[in-house]
Amino acid sequence: MELKEALGQTLRDLRERNKMAQDNLGPQAYISRVESGTYDPTLKNIERIAANLGMQPLELLARAISLQEGVSPVDLLRGLAREISKRKGEPPAPPKELISPPL
Repeated sequence: MELKEALGQTLRDLRERNKMAQDNLGPQAYISRVESGTYDPTLKNIERIAANLGMQPLELLARAISLQEGVSPVDLLRGLAREISKRKGEPPAPPKELISPPL
């Protein structure tokens, strides 16, 4: 599953759990496209959507990534914290083969 699909499923689940309509999170047509996994939201819009859900953008993304990877959000973040701690806060070395982002 692509991250944008996992984000869409996560967003729909959180919205429905909170008994919110799509237009409570942003323009209905935009939220519908994000939830369907057909649209990549900008970071600014992820911030706005997360704020409307009462959470930090990191939590929204962690929940989506945890769905994508099949782990709990807490386990995902604990694993990330361990990795960062092992590197003593330093960023990881880039992979030998870089993935070119679409332009």
